[in-house]
Amino acid sequence: MNRFVPRYSCLTRLPASRSIGLLMTGLGLVSLFVSGCSETKVDRCNKLVTLANKASQDIQALETQNSPPTAKFQAAADILDRATKSMQALQLNDPKLQGFQQQLVELYSRDRDSNRSLINPADAPTLRQAMAQLQTNHAAQTQVVQAINTYCQAP
Repeated sequence: MNRFVPRYSCLTRLPASRSIGLLMTGLGLVSLFVSGCSETKVDRCNKLVTLANKASQDIQALETQNSPPTAKFQAAADILDRATKSMQALQLNDPKLQGFQQQLVELYSRDRDSNRSLINPADAPTLRQAMAQLQTNHAAQTQVVQAINTYCQAP
């Protein structure tokens, strides 16, 4: 009658308090490992803000170039197209940040389209409409950025 009896010799030789201490330490290390791998609110905010700042910096850099306006509009449209795609590809699991992300995607898309309208405007009303849309988007983007900053700075 050979019965298989599992041996936990390392635990049976230790006093109960020591066994419990080792078990608690092990659980603590596991929880530290798991929480260390999870993404914090700050990490998620940084992802969104980094992409938004990159697009903004690239657009601002166009202002210092000595290029014809149509070339600047085309470059801005290209930058905004890339920014839209990058922003859409961003994986966020925070519903509030996902809302901000979607707002930025919509603003970038409208800005891109407005810049493309300025490359070869069909007529004066089209030109005025594209310029007005850019101004409206700028105001909306300022509000979104402020909302992101407020949300990301809150505990």
